[in-house]
Amino acid sequence: MGTSDLKLDLIQRVLLTDEVHVLRCLQAVLDKEAGALDDFTDEEIAELNELQRMRKEGLETYLPLDEAMRMTREALKRRSESAVKRFGP
Repeated sequence: MGTSDLKLDLIQRVLLTDEVHVLRCLQAVLDKEAGALDDFTDEEIAELNELQRMRKEGLETYLPLDEAMRMTREALKRRSESAVKRFGP
């Protein structure tokens, strides 16, 4: 189901319900989502915007967790092998 279909389905279901509890729960969820950025300071939002700009411009890259873990293990293995060559087992 795409975003448009999901929105339409939810709107239809909201119009059909007479359950005040359901409507209040939905209202609370939507209010919480709308206020999500209120939890951040202006400095934090500026920092997030700067990180996003750098990523978009290719100045900073991110790796999937499994790739980062693989690279870390390889680096630790090389370091361990190097230490064994220098100092013995």
